[in-house]
Amino acid sequence: MAERFLGVAAVARLLDRDPSLIYRLRQDQRFPPHAVEIVEPKGARKGWREADVTAYRAGSAGSVPPVRQYYGVAKFAEVLGRSAARVWQYEQHDPAFPAPAVEIVERKGIRKGWREADVMAYRAHREQAAPAKP
Repeated sequence: MAERFLGVAAVARLLDRDPSLIYRLRQDQRFPPHAVEIVEPKGARKGWREADVTAYRAGSAGSVPPVRQYYGVAKFAEVLGRSAARVWQYEQHDPAFPAPAVEIVERKGIRKGWREADVMAYRAHREQAAPAKP
């Protein structure tokens, strides 16, 4: 089961604030840093631990873990040389497809993130499974 984190919209909902104001909160020394990033070719999605945001809301300091990075579906697709839609198909139909390591709860759903080592191992699996070209 993937570890769950809060995206910007979920943090805003928990703090009862407008999502556009969350990034301004980072100027507050007590506001917890994000714990994970799901890396995509065009940027990264940040995720916070719910316990850290709840502690901030209560007025106390949360933990300060190092930021961990994971591959999002678009980055996974880039590594495989496939489209994101094809990666989603692999996830649904290939039993060798790795389980996501993290999930970030966002306004419109859940964004999944995979460990780099799992992505590379799956790429090697796909390359081995590919039929030899004459």
